[in-house]
Amino acid sequence: AAGSLAGGWGSAVAFKLGVVLTSLFLFFASTTLVSFTLRETQERMIAFTLLLQHHVRHQHHSGPGGVGPGGGRQGGRLGGGLAGLVCSHMVDSLVYLPIMVGMLFFLAEFFGDQLLAFSVLSLVWMAEVYSAVAVRSERSMARFPKFFALYFSLFCVYFFSFPFGYVYLALAVTVGLTAHAMLHFWIHHEVPALRSGAVSAHQPRAFRAAAPHLRQVSTLSLRAFAPPSRPPPPQQQLLRRAPAHPANSEPASPASPDLTGGSVEAGGGGGP
Repeated sequence: AAGSLAGGWGSAVAFKLGVVLTSLFLFFASTTLVSFTLRETQERMIAFTLLLQHHVRHQHHSGPGGVGPGGGRQGGRLGGGLAGLVCSHMVDSLVYLPIMVGMLFFLAEFFGDQLLAFSVLSLVWMAEVYSAVAVRSERSMARFPKFFALYFSLFCVYFFSFPFGYVYLALAVTVGLTAHAMLHFWIHHEVPALRSGAVSAHQPRAFRAAAPHLRQVSTLSLRAFAPPSRPPPPQQQLLRRAPAHPANSEPASPASPDLTGGSVEAGGGGGP
């Protein structure tokens, strides 16, 4: 009896451990592939935009009707160049279509339902796009991936533990919690960061000096398990909070020579 009880406990622990490892594997695999596809597609779209802009400028400088400055007609060549540019971009984009189709069938093998696999993949896409577009502040970059990893892992643990349970209801709850986390981080972190100037056009993402590792982390899976950043030293905090030029102070004028042979800074100014 004791042996059978120990064997039952051992099999239960092994089953739970397998469920947890499978959930983490699905999270890492899906988020990494989606992030890779999104990043590569974005880079190719930027390159296509630059090439198209160069093509339009070249056509504009060639004159109306495709007549160049020397009188040569270039309309057919420019039209062919535009068609080739669009076709090459479409071919480059279609390369990643088999990756998404393979990822969909890969998830369908785990979940046993193509509609459920498509819904889970859409959820990962939604979270990755939100993370790439809207997650700019430091707290959002540190906390949102952890929340999404928790929600996604809990859904996978529930599915593999109770395969005949209320799977779609659990997925709806996961989608609702993820949307709630998105709204929370946008309202409480992103909007204040935009208003305070911590996130701007010159600094698209807010990084601490003590957390340089977040600059090279672009996937939800890596950010979810990244170590927390340490706060900067008190000296850096004081320097960061102190304004560069006080509001009531006038700009320092050049140093005026003193009668004793030294130099006296105007306005009692110090160095920068």
